Amino acid sequence: MPDGDEVYYLDQIDSQHNLRLKDWTGHRLPLYATSDGKLYLAHWPESGLAHYLRRALHPHSPNTITDPEQLRAELAQIRRAGYAWNQREYDPDIVSVAAPIYNDTGQMVAAVCLFGPFFRFPAAGQREESLQATVATAQQISARLQLLNKQIIRNGNYT
Repeated sequence: MPDGDEVYYLDQIDSQHNLRLKDWTGHRLPLYATSDGKLYLAHWPESGLAHYLRRALHPHSPNTITDPEQLRAELAQIRRAGYAWNQREYDPDIVSVAAPIYNDTGQMVAAVCLFGPFFRFPAAGQREESLQATVATAQQISARLQLLNKQIIRNGNYT
């Protein structure tokens, strides 16, 4: 979930592999250095993005995008594609892909992020499959959230 200038991780489902990444639940990370964070930035209005990009973007790994114009170009590509990849930008050992979750007004309110160690994620030949699974999951959550909101409004139950 977006949390000011950071992304906040609400929950995580662990891998069945013996070698696992740390549990990021409860952690906050910079928007510009994560796949889900870049999704939020891509959905921000221009005025908010311009204000955000005035700050110094510190490298978290050798792959962190710290040039505002380079980040703007990636955010434009993310808007066109509808998803975001992170290629070892926050942590040099982690690759991730994220897809947006939308509420009933079309506002991005959260994201689904699939990630793993760079040496195994995505598995050879499964980049597209990983992307499609992430996008499909986000779309299912969006549809459910939108349906629940409509039911609440229809029933007049706002609690």
